[in-house]
Amino acid sequence: MAFVNDHPATWNSDLLGFNNYITPLVELYNSNLIESPFTIGVFGEWGQGKSSFLEMLHNQLAEDKFFRVNFNPWYYRDEENILIPLLQTIRDQLLESNAEKFKSSTAKIANVLTRLGADILLKSITANNVSLKDIEEHETIYAKQKGFNNVSKKKKVRTDIQEVIEDIKEKGLKTVIFIDDLDRCTPENILDVLEVIKLFLDLEYVFVVLAVDKSLINKGVQLKYAEFDFDDDKQQSIGAEYLEKIIQLPITIVPLQQNKILDFIDKIDSNKQLSLPEIIEPDWLEPNPRKIKRIINILWYTKRLTQINKLDLKWELLVRMAILQVQAESLYDKMARRLDLFETFEAIADKPDLISSEKAFSSKFSGRKVEMFEFCCANFTRYKFLKPMFKGRPFKAEAENIQHYFSLISG
Repeated sequence: MAFVNDHPATWNSDLLGFNNYITPLVELYNSNLIESPFTIGVFGEWGQGKSSFLEMLHNQLAEDKFFRVNFNPWYYRDEENILIPLLQTIRDQLLESNAEKFKSSTAKIANVLTRLGADILLKSITANNVSLKDIEEHETIYAKQKGFNNVSKKKKVRTDIQEVIEDIKEKGLKTVIFIDDLDRCTPENILDVLEVIKLFLDLEYVFVVLAVDKSLINKGVQLKYAEFDFDDDKQQSIGAEYLEKIIQLPITIVPLQQNKILDFIDKIDSNKQLSLPEIIEPDWLEPNPRKIKRIINILWYTKRLTQINKLDLKWELLVRMAILQVQAESLYDKMARRLDLFETFEAIADKPDLISSEKAFSSKFSGRKVEMFEFCCANFTRYKFLKPMFKGRPFKAEAENIQHYFSLISG
């Protein structure tokens, strides 16, 4: 057993079965059946494996057939215009690939960067220039406010980028640009990246693979167009419009199925040193691979601590504590200060009706304040795993030692 890092999975370390989904994409890219420009959108929530999906696809595209660009916009989140670091990344990877072979292409990009860097109107020719045609008067006003005075400049930049891509194509390579870690950017920055893709990468011989959580697109729309007071339906329609204009093939990563969670743990803990399948019920865990890895790392470290220091603490309770810490951190911190919450949560898990009414709750818990009732209701509603994990009063026998468990898990 070893600690599990959060690096994207490779073809040989795939624990989520992505291989089956990558293979047809590789066949598609290698064929002549795909027209360009073409953008694949890989959608999924935080921690579901989007980065692993991109990494595996990247590695399966042969280096002698594809010019592969890895762009991480989060590194450049403070840049006024994301187009500049994107072009710099393309230039740098051309130099790394073969500086002499792509000499003319890198020179062309350098010229574009020089012009863009000196352009005081740079921002107006990229991220803020999104047409909102055919949707209500306010959106039309917005487009007019932003203006399209720099169409010629945009066209020149597009032409220069297209020439670079065509030069790469003449060298026998298809250009595939991988854009990851958008989820770490602000919602506004995410929209900026999408707009740059549409304005400057919607070119012949360009293939883009983009990973993002779709819910963040709607948040970005909400912030960017807040002044127009659009209703929720209109905001969602704008968010959908962004994606429809940019992405030709949407791929949604399905969350880890509940009945596969223990299999996933088994693959990580292949030596069965933690004995987790014997303790954990699938409904204790969120179907999030990243969180499950964190739980396993905490437990591996905790197990060594108990062995080295010869601590007599119940392993099944330490497992529950680690799950609580990772999946409900703020609640975990609250419970560390209010140890009586363990007794309260155990009682509610055994008799859920206690939070069906304030009267029943107060009767059971000696008239505790309304705030406590609302607190318990809110957390049992938010964290579905609390009920099955606290059912049966697992902490009752160790009530006097709970603080020791917190000290060990939290250091």
